[in-house]
Amino acid sequence: MEMRGGAPGSGLVGRRAEFAQLVRSIDEPGGVGAVIGEPGIGKTALVHRLLAEAGEGRGHLGGALATVSQISYLALRRAVAAGLPSGAWVREPAHVAAAVAAHVADGVLAVEDLQWADPGTLAVLELLAGRVRLVLSVRSGDTGSEPALALVRRMDATEVLLRPLETADALTLLDSRAPGTPPNAAAALLHRAAGNPMLLVELAAGEERVASVVLGLLARLRPLPQLARQSMTLLALAGGELPIELVAGVTELQASELVEVGDGRVVARHALLLDAIVERIDPARRRGLRAALAAVLGPSGGPTPTAGDDRLRELRAAVAVLSTGAEAGDDAAGASALDAATGAGAGGLTARELDVVALVGEGLTDRAIANRLGLSVRTVETHLASARRKLGAGNRRQAALLAGADR
Repeated sequence: MEMRGGAPGSGLVGRRAEFAQLVRSIDEPGGVGAVIGEPGIGKTALVHRLLAEAGEGRGHLGGALATVSQISYLALRRAVAAGLPSGAWVREPAHVAAAVAAHVADGVLAVEDLQWADPGTLAVLELLAGRVRLVLSVRSGDTGSEPALALVRRMDATEVLLRPLETADALTLLDSRAPGTPPNAAAALLHRAAGNPMLLVELAAGEERVASVVLGLLARLRPLPQLARQSMTLLALAGGELPIELVAGVTELQASELVEVGDGRVVARHALLLDAIVERIDPARRRGLRAALAAVLGPSGGPTPTAGDDRLRELRAAVAVLSTGAEAGDDAAGASALDAATGAGAGGLTARELDVVALVGEGLTDRAIANRLGLSVRTVETHLASARRKLGAGNRRQAALLAGADR
């Protein structure tokens, strides 16, 4: 297909090769190209540039919407509704496909966010393969991504995979949006954006935009299985890197483009996401979980050969209860699970139990201790009961004395 203007894709930072691949995919009538990648990686920029260079009147752009995915043929209506009678949209997919094909003719039909498309749209698109030029985009890591990708493969589409920008390209993009950024600040922005163009642009716009970026990253965790979400918490606690044998759900995390894997290690891509996860964990439990993780890793940085499996199971249980307990308002359950993960059953007091009995020794009530440590009264009672059981103490005062906390 002939593109108008100068060099194809000129002005696309770091995406010239991918743009050329997309153009080749629709060289012939009936060709299908699919742009695939994580949110913010540049799928829309590629699709819109192709339609712009296809020539006026030849491009037809539609897209699915997550909030109204129940409306039949919505993505197609947004692309060609003006050219079809309203009655066309109440027909079966075969009739809709024929009407759309006649309208698009030798042009290009582009449908974005295929992962949110309704079944009718998906059926029509499959019928259109080989009949009109199709350009699709698919967000990776969404609940609808796998069915969308399965359709892309049945259509024998050319898959254009968008990877994170190389450092030089990311710096070029940053210079175009925030010229004169000091080198140290630029390096920090590039690190936090991890090659994602949208994140980089948002971060460069100022700290007031960071909150929305963080919420977007956290939203990418929701469709993941529970074990994969737990693994992201472990990665956050570990500073972003763990041996692959300690990370469950690696396949799902890779598909969501949240991690990279190599040399037996799993490395998280987004420092912003790791910071957000850690900040949402109570500081006391954060310390306990990190201590438990250190016990699992051992001094060599790899899993300990004897106790690693049991400790890892206990650690995962604590991470799981942190989320489920928080939803149910049960922070005592979280405290109990964390005690197990940090080895409280071995006979010694945990750091938090020592904090509690120390304040008991100062004469504070449970409520005063809770206020001092930022815990609930119920959690303080749980820690104190656990300490008394381990120490064989008959009452709270005796627990403080036996722990050497009386001041």
